[in-house]
Amino acid sequence: MKPTRGIGSWSRHPDLKPLSIETRAMLPLGIVGLSSFAGGLTAAVTVAGRTTPATATLHWIVTLLGVTLVLAAWAFLFGRLLHLKVGITAQRSLKLSALCHLPLLAGLVLVHAVYADDAVNYLYSASVYGRVLYRPLALLGLLAIPSALQLVTLAFASPRKALRYLSVLAPIGVALLLRLWSLNWQLPFMLHADEFNYLNPAMIGWAHGDLDQRRFTNPSVMVYLDTAIFHLFSGSRAEDFRVFAEALGWKITDPRGWYLVVLASRGLVALFGTVTVALVYLAAKRLFDRRVGLMAAWFLALSFLHVRDSHYATNDVSATCLTVASFLFAIRLSHTGRRRDYVAAGFLGGLATSTKYSAGMFVFPILVAHLMKLPGRRGASLFSPATIAPLGAAYVASTLAFVLGTPYSLLDWTSFSAGFLRQLGFGSAPWFGQAIAPIWWMYLATLLQGFGLIPLLLALLGATSFARRDQRPLALVAAFPVVYLLFMLHEELFFARFAIPLLPFVAILAGKGAAWTADRLKPLRLGGPIFVGVLLLALAQPAVYSVLSDVIIGREDTRVLADHWVSANVPPEAELMVDKHSELAPNYGWPSRVGLAVRWYTQITEPEAWREETRWPIFVAITSFGYDGIRRGVGDTTVLPKEYRSLQREGKLVALFAAGHGGTQIPYAQDDVYTPFWYVLQRERPGPTVRIYRMDRAQCCSSSGASSRPTVSRVLATQPGE
Repeated sequence: MKPTRGIGSWSRHPDLKPLSIETRAMLPLGIVGLSSFAGGLTAAVTVAGRTTPATATLHWIVTLLGVTLVLAAWAFLFGRLLHLKVGITAQRSLKLSALCHLPLLAGLVLVHAVYADDAVNYLYSASVYGRVLYRPLALLGLLAIPSALQLVTLAFASPRKALRYLSVLAPIGVALLLRLWSLNWQLPFMLHADEFNYLNPAMIGWAHGDLDQRRFTNPSVMVYLDTAIFHLFSGSRAEDFRVFAEALGWKITDPRGWYLVVLASRGLVALFGTVTVALVYLAAKRLFDRRVGLMAAWFLALSFLHVRDSHYATNDVSATCLTVASFLFAIRLSHTGRRRDYVAAGFLGGLATSTKYSAGMFVFPILVAHLMKLPGRRGASLFSPATIAPLGAAYVASTLAFVLGTPYSLLDWTSFSAGFLRQLGFGSAPWFGQAIAPIWWMYLATLLQGFGLIPLLLALLGATSFARRDQRPLALVAAFPVVYLLFMLHEELFFARFAIPLLPFVAILAGKGAAWTADRLKPLRLGGPIFVGVLLLALAQPAVYSVLSDVIIGREDTRVLADHWVSANVPPEAELMVDKHSELAPNYGWPSRVGLAVRWYTQITEPEAWREETRWPIFVAITSFGYDGIRRGVGDTTVLPKEYRSLQREGKLVALFAAGHGGTQIPYAQDDVYTPFWYVLQRERPGPTVRIYRMDRAQCCSSSGASSRPTVSRVLATQPGE
């Protein structure tokens, strides 16, 4: 009988020499022990500072021993994982685990430097850079380096499983990359009006310790998440971030101190968007199979509309994530009928509704799943207490979750009901600048642009394939989007973001349609390559738009360029007048020049407001978001609407900033007020066309007959400072 190799094999085979086996194990055991001790010593010096055996504090000793034991246990657990799950011998598993921990010995070099040189010790332990940069990176390295090496080891030890996991992680990783790319767009300027609806009440709640937001046009979950972010990242932590950014060479000018808070809030939304991709994979896999789940994940990961809005510190993407989580448990209860799945689906749906009111349509997938679990029942049995009890538990859990997320819906009912009714009334009329088109057409056009033409056709194909066979999965997938659309199509107000809750369900249908197409092409001789070509073509449009969007918003907005020009060219004695409809507001951080006299006015109702001013010269800033919003992008773009023509007639255009390639002007679209959604291929940078006019005293005088022609500057600038 051939002796079995491995740790402890000598106990089962007395003919083997114990000393030789122990000798083989001694080296990896020694490496694990020494590297774990090095990691523990690094952690102790990092957390508790430099000390000696005679003066070591209890904190220092506990950190040393605790981290050493945790690292050693981690190494042995990883070795056991390799042995039991991958099938590697115990001896080799221990060696591989020891090699993954070996880089921790580099910590001894750091410890030696700290103990050998007082200057190094001060830099590492007491300086701002040490506190903000060096020590956190050292602690992160204790976890990150062994983890990375262990992942590589697992990949080489079991390549088939690694590829299987990688195929799932790939769309999730791409989704995260696309949503984090250019996440700091235009900061410290804040050019998204809706971000203030959550950050402002969060800041007030953080500053005053008052969780009652009092204005409930939106529920409270997003506000409370931002409040937590203010607690975590304001004050000294914001200063730490500045030091960290300076060390990395980032140039951050943020007089309000909101940079880190806004970045963290956007980052949280980006994580919600990435988690939604993972949930769509799990939902489609549960409904159909792994192949459908993978393709659905890719469709949502690259969806341009979802990528774009995952860059905003608003509630649309986060509410959609919680809605899909509720939907996943609805799928589970349709299979299992377990009470806990009912409760989980209801609770997550309640949190989604407490994030955005329109997510309340989550109740319908739960209802459909409940009915799917009751085949063959008729009449009174459908309404028996035993049948209704699980559904009631789901809706009770959803109510509790909503109140948990928005507690002042009960504690301040008057304000809550007023805010809710106000939100409900917003949809009764179109807003300024909204295109004149049927609402159904706007949703279709938005999905064609934000999801893709071919993916949308595949979704239609997937829905058709449902109808031919088992219609129950189609009913479950369609329950939320159909009811949501039936409600939203009766509204007069429309923004592209209203289509975001539809995207996960359309992605699942598109994944099903792609799988159905693959099955039909499989018998063909070139069916495989043809399907790959179709799939790549389907993903091309959303991928190109998503990447271009991230690149474009990373460049300076035309409004930021205009702000730079104002700082460089408007004299201190002058006054700047800004049209409110131009999406140039003080809470956006525009203009950033301190001490400049600025007046915000409405060009539509005050077309000649500058005649009332006494400070001269006057500079008037308008943008296409204002003057083109009147005609909704339709008409001759070279001539301003009548409400703005007095500027052309009596002023002199001194600066113009356009967003198209080569400085060309981009047609107006309401959804471009946030970041570009339409005309992405024509853009070089985000923002509207910004026009700045100079009005001198002569203009005002000429209106009363004192002068026939204005005295104006004749400088035309397309770049700041020119």
